[in-house]
Amino acid sequence: MPEYRFRLEDTAPNKRDCVMDCPDLNSAHLTAKYVARQLAAKDILKGRLRISQMLLIEDELGLLVDSVPLDEAICIS
Repeated sequence: MPEYRFRLEDTAPNKRDCVMDCPDLNSAHLTAKYVARQLAAKDILKGRLRISQMLLIEDELGLLVDSVPLDEAICIS
């Protein structure tokens, strides 16, 4: 099963914030909103979150294959 890496765009490119095996890119995209909330929670605990950033989805080689806007995964009211 392919491995996908998820990270917020403000994090270092080599830092592996979250790595998951997903059967295909569509499954990785569906997982992205959950992962985005988890990674955003870490930033909130550090006292900083830029809601306008993207969650980047990279393949096993570190190539960008998809992205999800963070504001699609989190509702702030």
